[in-house]
Amino acid sequence: MFQDYIPEASAKRTVGIPLALFTYGMFSLFNAFFKELGFNVLLSDPTSEKTVALGQQYALDETFH
Repeated sequence: MFQDYIPEASAKRTVGIPLALFTYGMFSLFNAFFKELGFNVLLSDPTSEKTVALGQQYALDETFH
């Protein structure tokens, strides 16, 4: 699924895509779309325990109107 993924440092514009569950199903479309527009596509690193802990620490428990 990521066989066409080749990040190019020479591109002037870059789009970052999180390596999340939705990406696994739609990456081919995202990659082709942004490459056609001239963007470099970069995937995030896999999530670590530290990333999960930081997300839990900074997530809002409730929202206010």
